[in-house]
Amino acid sequence: MTEPKLKPCPFCGGEADFISKPVATIKLETYMTYRVRCRECYAQSPYRSNAYLHGFHRTLDEAAEAWNRRADG
Repeated sequence: MTEPKLKPCPFCGGEADFISKPVATIKLETYMTYRVRCRECYAQSPYRSNAYLHGFHRTLDEAAEAWNRRADG
């Protein structure tokens, strides 16, 4: 699977990376959630309003969409 392309940071123009966080392990399978964070200024993608996900997104595509929606470039 190819990671979605991320636009530059809307605040400093820096490159961004995906960050992941495990939220649950059920029957030996760990479920991951994702956000995007700038390498330079540490700005992060917008939070989801879902307490279960703790502000993270369920997929890389959702996290990239939230980040890219904010960027001008």
